[in-house]
Amino acid sequence: MTSSVGKNATTPKSQTGRTIEGFVAGILLLLAATAAALMVWTRLQADFDQSTLQETLVAIDQNTLWYNWHGTSRVFFGGLLIAFATVITTAMSLPHGWQLRVSSGLLILGGAAMVASGVLVIFISAIYWTEVYDVESFGRYRAITGSIGNTLIGLAVIIMTPIQWRLGGLMKTSAVLAPIAGIGLVLVWWDSVDIHRVSGAIFFVWMVTTAVSLMSGLFRLKSTRGESRITDAAWKFRP
Repeated sequence: MTSSVGKNATTPKSQTGRTIEGFVAGILLLLAATAAALMVWTRLQADFDQSTLQETLVAIDQNTLWYNWHGTSRVFFGGLLIAFATVITTAMSLPHGWQLRVSSGLLILGGAAMVASGVLVIFISAIYWTEVYDVESFGRYRAITGSIGNTLIGLAVIIMTPIQWRLGGLMKTSAVLAPIAGIGLVLVWWDSVDIHRVSGAIFFVWMVTTAVSLMSGLFRLKSTRGESRITDAAWKFRP
């Protein structure tokens, strides 16, 4: 009997990764995916993409409310990514923790850039009719901060690929999508509508798949009974 207990105490046991922290992180990422979808929809409703300053001013004048909603959705998207990255970094422990820290740091920076971009969209919609501010310059700042945000988020997603692959389960699906979505986000500097549409759709699916994995715990954890250390991956603060 004693030897059996001792054997059980040291035998690795597979378990799912469902925890309160994972559920919260999944909810935050799912909300970020919703905000991303709203970004696309409100951008179309606002007739956002114009080739000249005059056309842009006319579009803002005709769709001011949609411009504000678009800016707000950018702010929420960036803020939710920051919250998601913070929860993941704080609560999750991995053998190769530097990858998680780097990707989370890039997500936080990318999210901050998206927040700044959203604030600029709202600001432009508020001052476009005046001659006090240089609307064209603020428009460039908005475009640059948005592109930087997408690039940083894309790099973060690419770095997450091996992490998600090692976690296994449904996370492996996310790992397959991650490099495609990440590269597409990095290519935001290349003005191609088709690439942006495809990569944006894949990024959305990546967010939803990752969120469902975290919320449901459909990935693999290897733990050792009787020890606080998790050998493969673990949440630091387990219920």
